[in-house]
Amino acid sequence: MRLIELTADRASFRPVRFNPDGLSLIVGGRSQKEDGDSDKTYNGVGKSLAIALIHFCLGSNKVNAFQEAIPDWEFSLRFENRGNNHRISRNTSRQNIVVFDGQEMKLKDLREHLACLAFDLPSGVDGLSFRPLLYKFLRRGKADYVEAEHTSSDHSPYEKLIRNIFLLGLDVDLVAEKARLNQRLKRIQDSNKSLKNDPVLREFYTANKDVEIELSFLQERITQLEANQRSFEVADDYYQVEKEANDLGIELQALRNRAVILRNAIDNIDKSLKVRPDITPDRIETAYRELGSAFRPETLRRLEEVQEFHRHLVDNRVTRLSQERRRLEREFANKEQSIRALNDALNEKTAFLGRSRALDYFVAIGNEIASLKAKAQKLDDYRALGRRWSDELATTKGAMQQEVLRTNAYLAQIHPRLDEVNGVFKGLSRRLYPDSPAGLTLRNNDGENQVRFNFEVRIENDASDGINEARIFCYDLTLLTAGRNHHINLVFHDSRLFSDMDPRQRAEAFRIARDITARRGCQYIATLNEDQIEGMADYLTEEERAMITANTVLALGDRAAEEKLLGVQVDMHY
Repeated sequence: MRLIELTADRASFRPVRFNPDGLSLIVGGRSQKEDGDSDKTYNGVGKSLAIALIHFCLGSNKVNAFQEAIPDWEFSLRFENRGNNHRISRNTSRQNIVVFDGQEMKLKDLREHLACLAFDLPSGVDGLSFRPLLYKFLRRGKADYVEAEHTSSDHSPYEKLIRNIFLLGLDVDLVAEKARLNQRLKRIQDSNKSLKNDPVLREFYTANKDVEIELSFLQERITQLEANQRSFEVADDYYQVEKEANDLGIELQALRNRAVILRNAIDNIDKSLKVRPDITPDRIETAYRELGSAFRPETLRRLEEVQEFHRHLVDNRVTRLSQERRRLEREFANKEQSIRALNDALNEKTAFLGRSRALDYFVAIGNEIASLKAKAQKLDDYRALGRRWSDELATTKGAMQQEVLRTNAYLAQIHPRLDEVNGVFKGLSRRLYPDSPAGLTLRNNDGENQVRFNFEVRIENDASDGINEARIFCYDLTLLTAGRNHHINLVFHDSRLFSDMDPRQRAEAFRIARDITARRGCQYIATLNEDQIEGMADYLTEEERAMITANTVLALGDRAAEEKLLGVQVDMHY
């Protein structure tokens, strides 16, 4: 893929026509030269806007600033890919639809189509798609110029790594597999931790009890209830029999109480019958004489009459008590007979109740068994889940260790490829910093994380201004020239890359870009400020200065709105 032309449907817009190979420079000038940061001095003429518009045509997310500040503008980008020319048009007011080679399509479809044109993407690998990979060749904003390995589309260490590994032509499956295993490991660990420590989840499953003990108790209780249930005989008249048994019990108790009373009465009569008068005839006679001295004789009866009365009284008492005893004995016998009959009837009903149950009681037992089984099942699930997670944890950690070994073997195997890439990067860095060690380092990361390799772009010269920019410049050109899995034939750098770069290194950077593009027939596109060109003029030959001028495809200024990219004055933050 190489850029041909950026245009708009407004006559005021200043089209950008890129050279098919070599350098293509967009230069920003300023009428009032000021001291200070050159980026700030030259902002607003449209250099960075050109990059944003190229991204816009190549399927970036919706840009609200475009819709608000320049509504209904349509921008078009022509580009060549593997010998075929294509055109993409996109309207600022209808950004969800693009036109690719005359055919309308959604953004998602455009991105998928461009991915097939520009990259050889493997299937089923997360993190590899057109837009994030494009940023490696077409850095856009400030965040894209912080690290050589990182662009603003990289939202995680995994994404940063797998995109670099992919473009370097290394094994992305190793990177993806470690990320997958680590995600699985973290999911198992988090779930296991939640299961063990989360009070709500643990209370739900176990009521905060020991699983093994509680499960054993529940299983014993279930077995006991099921055995009882099997021996139950459901009786439709259970409650009627139960009422009759209760009535019999009450009646039987009353009879027993009456029998006790009768028995006590008989015993009392027996005691009374055993009692005899202890007054002898002599005592009666003595008493009679004493009475005779106190009363007149005619008032007292004769002794014989008194004794006869006493005998008669005793005989009557014995007769009466004997008769009462016989009556009580008959009643007691009747009560005993009734007690035996009632007791037999009660025993029969009690036996019936003992071997039978009411239907609702039977159902209640069944419900209790079901409830206990549900609790036991939850506990068994809890236990099984813990065991399964323990197995999965061990299996996953084992797989991660196997991946460490596989990665070590892979690193030993790909030394030639790493040497090739490193040779390109070192060759570029030596032209900027001849005395500084440099290289791309790739080491196995065996930690429990999603990063398979520790990957770094190094130029060991931290004291020099612009060293980070040099890393970015050299690395991007390494991907362009020695990278794999892509069909991108351009690198586009914003002027911010050159702001802190020493003028000598800046001049050398453009010589490097000239040489590479001439040798490989690719594009190096950059935006520059006038002062950045002026600053390196002393380090360029006459021919090289002419080269810069000849390859300036667009010069922007601020003396009038017509000199800016849009050709009109617009305040816009994008």
